[in-house]
Amino acid sequence: MSIISLLTSTNFKVWKENVMIVLGCMDLNQIFKKDQLSALTKKSSTKDKKNFKLWKKYNHISVMIIKWYIPKIIWDSLLKKENAKAFLAAIEKLYLKNEKNEVITILRKLISMRYSSKENIREYIIQISLLADKLKELKLEIFEDLLVALVLLSFLNQYGNLKAIYNAHKDK
Repeated sequence: MSIISLLTSTNFKVWKENVMIVLGCMDLNQIFKKDQLSALTKKSSTKDKKNFKLWKKYNHISVMIIKWYIPKIIWDSLLKKENAKAFLAAIEKLYLKNEKNEVITILRKLISMRYSSKENIREYIIQISLLADKLKELKLEIFEDLLVALVLLSFLNQYGNLKAIYNAHKDK
């Protein structure tokens, strides 16, 4: 369970993926594949009673695991959900709204990045590419030409020759 970090406004997708991995490893993810079982009646078979009891146990453990890794401040608004599937859906509804904030944060970082000659240039360009990949995951694709322009703009003046050579080159 150590792969699950506390849910924040920017890590929902990774958080959910890690929660589902942990629940899968514990064989608890079955409750997400099926709807809640019908309430027991006097006519319920022994098998139905056993399945319902097992579903209820798996559901309870799943809710507790999810609850452990969300901020306590949002517990009250979500605790009304007793079904782990509904609980996770409510969290998703809350946090997917923040995708716009995540896009803005990544764009701000991408635009404000500046290369310092102290760091490895290859790693710096990979960092920029990773940010562009994150934006693509959030359905905002940055074209390669724009990405190259951002990289060149982020270089210090001492890289003027590199910029000039690139701009003079006919191929992209």
